[in-house]
Amino acid sequence: MVCPMCVFLEYNEFDGFKSPTKIIMNRDGKLLVESFPQKVTFPDKLDESEFKRPE
Repeated sequence: MVCPMCVFLEYNEFDGFKSPTKIIMNRDGKLLVESFPQKVTFPDKLDESEFKRPE
């Protein structure tokens, strides 16, 4: 099994954080996915339970 390789390019700022606006994923040397995110949003607040260890 060959794992995909991801490349993150062309970073822009969204809500004060830099995020890639071009993502390329290759598998076996062939293009698998090419993505161009236009908008990135982040939650205002995270619930403390999101960080709880699973039981």
